[in-house]
Amino acid sequence: MTATEKEPLYTIGEVARLTGVAVKTIRFYADSALLPPARTTEARYRLFSTGDIWRLQMIRVLRQFGFGLESIRAIMAGDLDLAETLDWQLAALDQQLNQLNRVRAILQQAKEQPKNREDRETSLRLLQQLGLALSDNSLERHRFLAGKLRAIVMGAVPAAPTEWQARLLASFDQIQFPAELNAEQARAWGELIQLLNDPTFTAEAQYANTHFMRRDRPPEFSLEWYNEQMFGLLNRAQSLADRNVSPGGAEGLALARDWAEFAAMTQGQAVTPEFLQELAGVTPRLFQKRVQRFWDLIALLSGRPAYPSYEKGFGMLGKVLNTNMGRILKIGSQPS
Repeated sequence: MTATEKEPLYTIGEVARLTGVAVKTIRFYADSALLPPARTTEARYRLFSTGDIWRLQMIRVLRQFGFGLESIRAIMAGDLDLAETLDWQLAALDQQLNQLNRVRAILQQAKEQPKNREDRETSLRLLQQLGLALSDNSLERHRFLAGKLRAIVMGAVPAAPTEWQARLLASFDQIQFPAELNAEQARAWGELIQLLNDPTFTAEAQYANTHFMRRDRPPEFSLEWYNEQMFGLLNRAQSLADRNVSPGGAEGLALARDWAEFAAMTQGQAVTPEFLQELAGVTPRLFQKRVQRFWDLIALLSGRPAYPSYEKGFGMLGKVLNTNMGRILKIGSQPS
């Protein structure tokens, strides 16, 4: 705006008093050509118009929003669209909020750790690993996850066949997390770290996945066949549970017989009363809630739909076995 003789003009000190902006800041903006004075006196005093004061207020607001001087210069000159630049600042602010939420989630989890831990080294290692959730380094997260899963697979007793171990580890390597975690994913990552650092979770995961590996020699069936049969039986059991089908009916009997034969074949055993008794007790325990939670967290972190829960399916398999144990043995003893 060009100052006229009728327009009031203000010195730097007066502008500072009117706006609350420090004199040295106003002088800096003037020297940077962000706020050129309306007029400069012969004594080299800079005078500013009302329009200049409004310009200063705009500069101040944009600085508070985090804009740099060059961006402000471009916005004021009309070279940058203000709405677009505000979108940039909003995106940057969202990133900062996500980081703060990650920090908060980890501090809360550290606070909730048991207070009676005496093993200081274990506690320090746990906090160090929890600190990984603060990092935006997806490679470090992947290394941590791969190392923990490898320990679970390789340390299981009884051990899965070597080929199966390799296939499992290869499938785990395909798990991909985003480079940057949002607040919900950060909390999930922190919870996942706690699970993987818990020895009881490791034991639960190993039991659920290797119970049928108790064999004297390597299996003659593939991992793909095993999974196809296992999930086929589980889906049938889940369907019976969802439909409230009686375990003692024809469908329940057929499912119990197929489950018993599958379990016996995979373990290289015969369907005997002792085997059925043990299988009936073991079956409901093959579903572990924390193992299910592990896969739920993996799905959340990977941006995939949640994995189905087979809790009711394993429960139904246990029920049909207990209900039909005698009938299974009678059917098995009949000539085919």
